[in-house]
Amino acid sequence: MTRFFEYIKTTGFSRYFQIEGRASRREMWYWLFFSLLITLGLPLLLGGALLSIVFISVFFGNIALLGIMLALLGTIMYYVTWAIIVIFGFYALIPSITLSIRRLHDINMSGWFVLLHFVPLIGQIILFVLNYCIKGTQGENDYGAEAVYTKEIL
Repeated sequence: MTRFFEYIKTTGFSRYFQIEGRASRREMWYWLFFSLLITLGLPLLLGGALLSIVFISVFFGNIALLGIMLALLGTIMYYVTWAIIVIFGFYALIPSITLSIRRLHDINMSGWFVLLHFVPLIGQIILFVLNYCIKGTQGENDYGAEAVYTKEIL
């Protein structure tokens, strides 16, 4: 698990604005899993905390206060969760775009293909296949040598 977070730190946040070079499929998949961990795991974690409060309230017989507590805590957790997800979304937007550009470079395509995101449905499907399914070119291509740092981390 330490490797996973080291990989995210090195490839996502240390290279925040870097569009030169190449990125492997593994780099893209790790970034996707990290994003899903934050955007899906956080609500589940906070929902579990809210559920545990419900069980404690029922166990100790404070059912009269349960409705008030659920309304208050549920509302607070809802807004806190969405605030964290929106902040993470804005923070992770640039690394996601630059990582996608580097991944396109790895399959010897121009980074301008990232603009396919603006083509509804078909563009996202094409970019998903390009970024996550197609193996990168072996050795050097038009955008540089094969990414050495990915092999050093793992």
